[in-house]
Amino acid sequence: MRILVCGDSFAITDPNFPGLHWTDKILDHSADFEVCNLAAGGASNAMIALQLMQGLQLRPDFVIFSFIISPFFDGICNNSPEMVIPVFTIVLFMRF
Repeated sequence: MRILVCGDSFAITDPNFPGLHWTDKILDHSADFEVCNLAAGGASNAMIALQLMQGLQLRPDFVIFSFIISPFFDGICNNSPEMVIPVFTIVLFMRF
């Protein structure tokens, strides 16, 4: 089964700590799983959408789509330390 992962820094692996990230743990469940991780640190939702469009060309059986939602916008607002922007990570699982 080919699993596509699209997202921001929440979905990328750390080469200094191999096998510890949640996307690596997927591989522990079956030798038949192939994880194609296209996530990138600092990716905006627009970039994550492009990852998904590109990744669908790999013909995945399953997609893990991790993205952020903010009531304001993607990015930092006014570089003001007193301005707190709530950001939530949403992970969707889709089977094809």
